[in-house]
Amino acid sequence: MTLPKLSTCTRVLLRHIDAGEPHTMEAITLNTGEYHRSRVYKHTVKRQLELTLTLPQIQKHGFTHPQNGYWVMLPREFDVVLALEPKAVAQVILEVLRHTIGYPGDGPGDRKVWVALSYGHFARQGRMSRSTAQRALQQAVKSGYLRQRTTGANQHEYSLKWRGIEN
Repeated sequence: MTLPKLSTCTRVLLRHIDAGEPHTMEAITLNTGEYHRSRVYKHTVKRQLELTLTLPQIQKHGFTHPQNGYWVMLPREFDVVLALEPKAVAQVILEVLRHTIGYPGDGPGDRKVWVALSYGHFARQGRMSRSTAQRALQQAVKSGYLRQRTTGANQHEYSLKWRGIEN
C-alpha cells in the first residue's frame, strides 16, 4: 500500500505532555528537527490523519461491503437529520445507532435498545472535543432524537426514540 503525500501538519512527531493537560501535545517538526511547544489537540490530529490517509483510500478502493465488515442499517429519516442538524448532533445519533441496532440484543428484532457510552467515547468517535460531544448529546436528547436514562453517578445510557416502540 502506497501512502499519499502527507501534509506539513501530519509530518510531526506527537507526544503527550505529562503536565496536567491531557489533550495537549508537543510537536517536533521532522523535516527541520525543530522543537516547539504548541496546543495540538488529539481530535485535531486524528481528523487530519483521517483526511490524509483514510479518505484517499475510500476514494481509491471504495467502501467495505457489509459481507466483509461491520455495518448498520439507517432509518429513512436519518437523511433529514444529516441535512438539517449540526454535524455533531448527527454524529452522536449515528454512534448510538451503531451501538444499539448494530448489535444483537434483547430488544425488537433481536437488537440492542440501550447503550452506555461516555462523552469521551462520543468525542473520540466523532473526532470532536469532549465539550462538543456533551453539547451534541444534550441537543439530541432535548430535540427528541435520543432518550437518556441515568444508571449511576454521572453514568448514562442512550437509546434512539423509535416511532411506535416504547423503550
